[in-house]
Amino acid sequence: MQRNMDFLRQILFLAENVPAGEQISMRASEFNTCSDEFVYEHVHLLVDAGFLEGSQEITPGRELFYSVRRLAWRGRGCL
Repeated sequence: MQRNMDFLRQILFLAENVPAGEQISMRASEFNTCSDEFVYEHVHLLVDAGFLEGSQEITPGRELFYSVRRLAWRGRGCL
């Protein structure tokens, strides 16, 4: 997979708007132009690098996604 820096920033902007104490599910339906796998890989990169706080989740139907709690300090520096 090739990293898409514009898409990474788009994810950060979306995460910036997560209300305190809440979390959002990062799926392709949030972006309208890509696959769930593409979103998953990019969110994983951001969580792994410390730009987002989130965790990998699996639905009862075995669907994999990321649940994002907030934009981390390091992520704010990119915006």
